[in-house]
Amino acid sequence: MITIEFIGIIAAFLTTICTLPQIYHLWKTKNVSSISLESYIVMLIGICCWLIYAFSSFNLPLLFSNIYSFLASSTILYLRLKYYKR
Repeated sequence: MITIEFIGIIAAFLTTICTLPQIYHLWKTKNVSSISLESYIVMLIGICCWLIYAFSSFNLPLLFSNIYSFLASSTILYLRLKYYKR
């Protein structure tokens, strides 16, 4: 029987792994013109809120997926700031 915790782990994995191709593409091409600075700042604030919630509720799938999401979104934001040409 599949438990709800297992479904949460699968969901967390699938929704967080999708940032890897974006990071690779940005790193390889250095073309960040389509990345919104404001959007990723808001995204990081939201992820921080999810981390607080996941930590306080001891929800491990949510906690681990949002730790990864924070790192991935921070990487995308870093690349956006590093390679953006005005």
